[in-house]
Amino acid sequence: MLDMSIREQLARYLNQEITLAEFQEWYVPFSWQVDRLGDLFLREFISDTDLRLAEYTSGHLSEEDLRSELRSLIQTCRITIGTATSAVITNSFSSSETPQSQLFGIKTLEVRVS
Repeated sequence: MLDMSIREQLARYLNQEITLAEFQEWYVPFSWQVDRLGDLFLREFISDTDLRLAEYTSGHLSEEDLRSELRSLIQTCRITIGTATSAVITNSFSSSETPQSQLFGIKTLEVRVS
């Protein structure tokens, strides 16, 4: 699932396992294809990620602020029921409760009911 791949790479960046440049090198080919993706939520996620990266590149966000903004993106998952209803579930984590290695390793579950 492309959504999970992007979230996992973002988590690697946020955990300082890869640099921002390494994340962007991996990510940019996906963002170029956003118009071809049929999944509205995935397109929104990519658009939101692109916006944060552009704000950082233009100097409107510090790297610390960029990390905070990207962290909030991967801590949100969407559940779709049918084709017209959606809910956003936001998870927040406390670093005192969650080991840092697991802090950003968010697994999403997509549920579709016909």
